Amino acid sequence: MFFRLIDQRYSRTSTIITSNLDLPQWYDLFHRKPLVDALLDRLQHHCVTIRISGPSLRSPIPAAPTPPRTGLTGRPSDVDEGSKRKPRPSK
Repeated sequence: MFFRLIDQRYSRTSTIITSNLDLPQWYDLFHRKPLVDALLDRLQHHCVTIRISGPSLRSPIPAAPTPPRTGLTGRPSDVDEGSKRKPRPSK
């Protein structure tokens, strides 16, 4: 079905595809070499490939908590303290 979709959209409309697999790994995923060859030919004919590296946003390991922001004085900023801080008097 994916092969048919790409064939129908080829040279007619823009398509954005995201994948965490390199293109050679698509052969392992789809197991049909002639169809993968045709698919990759169509995808790469008029394409722009953007590779993004870095930690995954879907990582199962939770990110370390970020420390509170501090101003020049080293105290937590107004943003972090929210409604605890009284408004400053106007000048």
